Amino acid sequence: MPKPFKHSFEHDGETIEIDVTPPEGYLDTEEISERYVPKENINSMVNADVRRKAKEDREKLLNGEDEELVEQFRQRHGFVKPGEDPPDLDKRLKSAKEEWDRTELNPKNEQIQVLTEQNGRLLDSKLDGELVGSAAGMNVKKTFLQQGPGGSPPAFVNMMRPYFAYCPEHGYFAVIDGRDEENRPRFRVSGKTEQGRPYMGVAEYIEGWSKDKTNVEYIGQGRQIGPKLGDTEDAGGDLQSIPVDDLDAAGANLEGLASGEVTRE
Repeated sequence: MPKPFKHSFEHDGETIEIDVTPPEGYLDTEEISERYVPKENINSMVNADVRRKAKEDREKLLNGEDEELVEQFRQRHGFVKPGEDPPDLDKRLKSAKEEWDRTELNPKNEQIQVLTEQNGRLLDSKLDGELVGSAAGMNVKKTFLQQGPGGSPPAFVNMMRPYFAYCPEHGYFAVIDGRDEENRPRFRVSGKTEQGRPYMGVAEYIEGWSKDKTNVEYIGQGRQIGPKLGDTEDAGGDLQSIPVDDLDAAGANLEGLASGEVTRE
């Protein structure tokens, strides 16, 4: 039976005190503090106990002290004892590799392949343009610089392409001068002293090539080959011409001018 207690209150300016008999089951503040724990304290105690238990279980797992706990953990998560292989290890590794190949490796390889092909086409186009431009500047006959059937590269381009490779270190096409043990091209040293271009490029090579008498058949009219203009017989019967104001060329080709094989324009 709860103990009676006195309760006081104010009424009309007077303090009235009465005896109160609590109902069955009533607990005063003191009894509540002694017999019950506040909710916030309970949460803290439970969390602390969970953390303590988890720490103990972890230590037992790491040390292998509780075999039953270790076995439960293995079955739930697929872990094994030291020195043992997980069940279906090869199958799981193969499946993981196939998934990685499908989602990561293969798409990346496809992107690399596309970019490599695009870069190759751009480099081929750049080399073709340099070859045609340099050849035109050296007065190579237009018939060798025109595109072939179906837009195929000009004959001159097909003839010259194998002599060049792209030098990634310096960023331009240079003349191949052998290959190393790994089949990488070595490049011919340039005869000019141009900063950043230590190797012989397209324009320099075509310039020297066009002055070689053995290549006279490719050169159009109006070009001087070496110290003299090429013989008309070597050029397939085409008349050779020189500018009217080029006195050096005229002096080097007096015989041709006299015979009419060389003209001045």
